[in-house]
Amino acid sequence: VAVACPLGDVSYTCDFAAHGGGNPYTFDMTCSRVVPTCLFWDPGANQFSSEGCLVVEGHAAESVTCACTHLTAFALGANLTEATVHARGPTSAPTLAPTPAGTVSVAVSLSLTTSQASISASETAALKATVAQTSGVSQADMQGFAVTVTPARRRALLAEEPLDPADTGPGATPRGGAILRAAAAAEVEPRRLSSYTWAVSFTVQTGLAASGHASAAGLASSIASSLTSGLAAAVQTDLGL
Repeated sequence: VAVACPLGDVSYTCDFAAHGGGNPYTFDMTCSRVVPTCLFWDPGANQFSSEGCLVVEGHAAESVTCACTHLTAFALGANLTEATVHARGPTSAPTLAPTPAGTVSVAVSLSLTTSQASISASETAALKATVAQTSGVSQADMQGFAVTVTPARRRALLAEEPLDPADTGPGATPRGGAILRAAAAAEVEPRRLSSYTWAVSFTVQTGLAASGHASAAGLASSIASSLTSGLAAAVQTDLGL
């Protein structure tokens, strides 16, 4: 690895065995730098010495202040420090998939056909509880539960059918289905029964670990299967629809 430093690039060879346990690792590098030194001429040793002198902090490239314990002839020197490396251990392996503790969202929509043209707040709460129990989902995990009621269709309660003369003659007693046919013969307007669609929608937000499923698709499949097989009967029992 080549590290760009002010005094020139510094090469560093990574040692995965020593620092990363065989895995990539991160490191901090302190580049080489020039450090000034305060010197004085020592006539006894016939050379410059730094004894009794130090560089005052806050020096700059063009200005250095020395603090010495004696007066003599002074000079300014410089030392070049070596680059140092501090390894910080292996890096975390990238996570390619959510952990089991990750939160997933599953959008759920279903419809119920009923003769009831509206739904109250208490009935909405009861329906939510029924859906939760049937699907095996906690009500706390059901977000944005909403019910929209729309007219579905009107179907005839009395059907117009050809009459059997035996059912309509003098003194005749209507047999099976004769009452409906007699009503048609008397030109009675067939009574129509209105039906309505309750469109239910909500989002399940839960943790995979809490749901007991390995994926969001598995959770969605479980919810769909439970609602398809058991919701209609549960709604009739709990709400009387």
